[in-house]
Amino acid sequence: MYRLQRLDVGYSVSEWPEVVRAVTRLRPDVVSVDVFDTCLVRDLASDQAVERAIRLAADRSASSSPDGMAGEIERQLCRPVPGVEAHLREIRRADAEVVFLSDTDRPSELLIDLLRHHGIFADGDRLVSSCEAGSTKSDGRLFRSTWPDAGNGRVVWHVGNHLWADVAMAAAAGVIPRPLLEADTNRYERAMAARSGGYGPALAAAARLARLGIVADQRAGKLDPHRASVQRLGADVAGQAMAAFVLWVAEQCRVERVDHVGFLARDGELPFKVAAAMPADHWEGRSLRYIHCSRLTWSLAAASAIGVDRWLTEGTLDDDAFLHAKRHHVPLGALLARVGLTQADLVDDPDHKWLAVLDQDTVLPEIAAADWEALLADPAVRERIAVRSDERLKLIVDRLRSEGMPAGRYGLVDVGWRGRLASQVSAVLAQVVGEEPVHFHFGGDKVLPDVDARVPIRRFAFDGVTDPFPIEAPVSCIETLTASGKPRVVDYRRAPDGSVELVFDRPAVGEAGDRSELWAGAMRMAELIPSRASLDRWGLAPESLAEETRQVLDRWWNRPTRHDADAFRGLTFEHDEAGTALRPLIRPYRLYELRRTEQGTSRQWPQGSAVISGRLMAGLVRSVRSARRIRRRLPVLSP
Repeated sequence: MYRLQRLDVGYSVSEWPEVVRAVTRLRPDVVSVDVFDTCLVRDLASDQAVERAIRLAADRSASSSPDGMAGEIERQLCRPVPGVEAHLREIRRADAEVVFLSDTDRPSELLIDLLRHHGIFADGDRLVSSCEAGSTKSDGRLFRSTWPDAGNGRVVWHVGNHLWADVAMAAAAGVIPRPLLEADTNRYERAMAARSGGYGPALAAAARLARLGIVADQRAGKLDPHRASVQRLGADVAGQAMAAFVLWVAEQCRVERVDHVGFLARDGELPFKVAAAMPADHWEGRSLRYIHCSRLTWSLAAASAIGVDRWLTEGTLDDDAFLHAKRHHVPLGALLARVGLTQADLVDDPDHKWLAVLDQDTVLPEIAAADWEALLADPAVRERIAVRSDERLKLIVDRLRSEGMPAGRYGLVDVGWRGRLASQVSAVLAQVVGEEPVHFHFGGDKVLPDVDARVPIRRFAFDGVTDPFPIEAPVSCIETLTASGKPRVVDYRRAPDGSVELVFDRPAVGEAGDRSELWAGAMRMAELIPSRASLDRWGLAPESLAEETRQVLDRWWNRPTRHDADAFRGLTFEHDEAGTALRPLIRPYRLYELRRTEQGTSRQWPQGSAVISGRLMAGLVRSVRSARRIRRRLPVLSP
């Protein structure tokens, strides 16, 4: 609607069911319909990419004319807008003549063939192509030459997506326009399709077709409006971002000569599903597997692989190191589990009674920080940690070997973020496959300064030198898309038959609610991505889509619409350290909160919360947040 208001043409946007109902009620003589991006969409959401594919095909086949190759490429690329054939049947039943009108250099014979192939063109329909008529919709003459009596006793409607050619010029020629923008690329798809030479136009087209299919399912009663909204964002945001990431991983695997790709639990599950849903030739025979690798279990096992003293040193370097991270925010029992200890290990130890009497379900108090450090420095405790670590490592190795994990070069796929556990994961996996893997992370900021010297990490969308960082609260942003809410592995145990079983922190209940709808949309998009062979044939290069992905995430996370925020109201934020869903992702702001010293501590997505709080409150929140950011950047003045 906002795009029409900019043109000030005075016509509201229609949807196909509205057009059909209006035709049935008002009975126009003729319903004229645009072809591309109204009835047909392509597997490349960029006219430049389409023309590139045609030129390349013509160059490769010297015996074929460009026009002939255009027809061949269009037949490869074109897909019907879901549901359009049924809508046109209803229009014909209302005794309206259906005429297809297109501004194109494609001959009418080709367009009719494309439309008929997809069940859109019927006997009795007509088609007018601008290249054969010698006039265009864009200058209005195609409307006037086709219906010189439009508006003078003959009622002609035109359905199309171009706000100048299909709306403004139609109205000027006496034709009643019905703007239909559903098959236009939206703001997320346009961001992904910004460069015509890479895979972006193909991902954007897949997201668009998935979105249109979701809309058709909603109209058919298969999805309620809320589920459809979440799935659409799943296709456009989660689907595009994760597909761009795993396509980058696939190319990196070719460069790094990686044989096997492991997606690490739990944030790796969505990328794994997206990768598995794509055409197999994107992976060229490389094996894909999902690896249960919780930081709790594998970190402890790594102590035996790299040495307990080195492990404890790395784990206590600073407040963000893996043994200290959020130590005053997670339950004490979870903190002890990081080093393989329980409360029972401390009860009879006079040197650590203070920790033994604390409630294991409460957080470590600030005054007990020194006690925690003294515990980790105790030689007897270190020996106990070494024993527990060795036991855990043997169980993990046996489990992975029983799963048939082959030797070879591995690539490990994860969200990231700081990379502090990468060296430990590498050390554990090397015990099974014989060599350390290379890590493929979605991103990371505040990356540990020496992590790249200890383990090979390749980062996709963000890295440690990105400045200014384009996404506020980036971990919350990415994990909103990837966190499954599923139970995490907290231990391994030997079964009576000698096999090794996974021990989860709670019973598995499967993906629930909006999270499953989000992933369903992403999967629909992934299944529509063209094969690698097709992308090569169309002249698209496997370039990194990092910048396009950042733009998609920026438009969603930093600049959400009210519709975007409402769709995600049902999601919670999953805290990796505690292993539970903590805090709401969004909720409306209240006036009393603006007086707090720090804003947004109870929400993981402040921008989404602001959008659903109403315009006045959203403006106040933005002003307060901006003022606080400025104040934090000002130099501290000495008295």
